[in-house]
Amino acid sequence: MQKNTPRILAQALILAAVLILAIFGIKEFVGNDDSTEKDEQTTQESILAESTAKQIEVVVDNGDQVKTYSTDYSSDMNAFDFLEKLQNENEDFTFGFTEFEFGAMVTEVNEEQPGENQFWKFQINGDDAQVGVSDYMVNEGDVLSFVLDEIQF
Repeated sequence: MQKNTPRILAQALILAAVLILAIFGIKEFVGNDDSTEKDEQTTQESILAESTAKQIEVVVDNGDQVKTYSTDYSSDMNAFDFLEKLQNENEDFTFGFTEFEFGAMVTEVNEEQPGENQFWKFQINGDDAQVGVSDYMVNEGDVLSFVLDEIQF
C-alpha cells in the first residue's frame, strides 16, 4: 500500500493543477496576452474621451435673435482658430473678419454685417473682451459671444 502512495499523491497533484488551471484560466499561467485587454481599454478610453470632449459655446446675438453653437476644441487654440473650426464643422455658422496689425476683428457673423455706427462686440463668459479673437486662448467651458452693439461716441 505504501507503493501506491506516491502514485496517488502524484495523481492528486495533477488533478489539483488541472483544477487550478481551469479556475484561474490557462492564460494566467502560460502568459497573459494583454493585447486584447489593452485594445478594449483603448476603445473604452476613446469612448469616454468623446463623451467628455471639451466644448466651447459661441453665442450670436444680433438684437432680434440669439443663436448658440458649440463644438470641441484643443487647448492650443485661440478664439479665431476656434471660430474657423466651428465654421468648417457647422454650415449654419459663418464669420468674416478684417486683419489688422493687432490681429483679426470680426466684421460679419452669419452673413450679417453691422449697420452704420454698429459693431460685433466680442465677449468672453459674459464680459467684454479685453483682447481680440486672435489673442484670446480658449478654455474649457468658455462662452464666446458676438453681440451686435451700437458704437458709443
